[in-house]
Amino acid sequence: MKDNNASYWESLHKKYSEQLRSVGHPELSERFNQLKYRSETATFIEILEDVRLEFKKDDGLSIMDLGAGVGYWTDLVHGWFDEKGYKTKLTVLDISEHALKLIQERYPWVEAIHEDLRTIDTDLCTDTFDLIVSCYCFHHLIRINDLINALSFASRSLKKRGFLIIFDPILSKPFSHIASLDYGSQAFNGIPRPLHLLDDIFFDEGLQRWTIRPAVSFVLNGNIEGNGRLGFALCDTSWQIMRKIYRSDILTKMVSGVILKIDEVLKNRNLAFSSSACVYRKM
Repeated sequence: MKDNNASYWESLHKKYSEQLRSVGHPELSERFNQLKYRSETATFIEILEDVRLEFKKDDGLSIMDLGAGVGYWTDLVHGWFDEKGYKTKLTVLDISEHALKLIQERYPWVEAIHEDLRTIDTDLCTDTFDLIVSCYCFHHLIRINDLINALSFASRSLKKRGFLIIFDPILSKPFSHIASLDYGSQAFNGIPRPLHLLDDIFFDEGLQRWTIRPAVSFVLNGNIEGNGRLGFALCDTSWQIMRKIYRSDILTKMVSGVILKIDEVLKNRNLAFSSSACVYRKM
């Protein structure tokens, strides 16, 4: 099994600099990763529109991007709330010093925390943030104790009535070929999380699930689950074919319009079968 650590992420960030490939699918083209993030951005903004109604503009918002990477979501959250007239205080946390330096070059006023979520003190930022976003971070923690530590840190870092937005491969359908893993033989960087597991851990920390919806569909991120074995196989076959196209920036550009439309339809009909956007609130 391939474990993730600081050297792994440092190498990706240095190889691809500020490209989305460093935090998305490094084996596929940058244009493909841009399409994937475009779909996820649309979902993210839908959630922000709902969440912001729970905040007062005059109070100011303390926000943390947990596992910030290249700062894509930091940029989005900062720009979006600023455009809506909210005052924000931003904090970014990541295991990669290189990634944090790149973010602070853009935003010198942003607080940066260089920590490993596997070992971070869960009470380091207790009751500090109104909103925490964590996009494709938790599933890279491949041991249950590491995951619990990270989720506990996120939970305890929230203020009362604060929100935690998670984008991750979260299992909620009847079938998945990766519902169980052979730790003795498989090599992987991340595993999906059953929804009931997150609900259970967060419940003990005083959080309740607020909403869940598709973050992106299988045509842009691969399928992790399905309503049955046959449907899963059909989605997986489609993804494997599309991956050959996505290796090329030119070919990806040619199909981008059609793919985005298909992705939108699949998400709207709850047939995405890929990563989810899950929101929890501290009660």
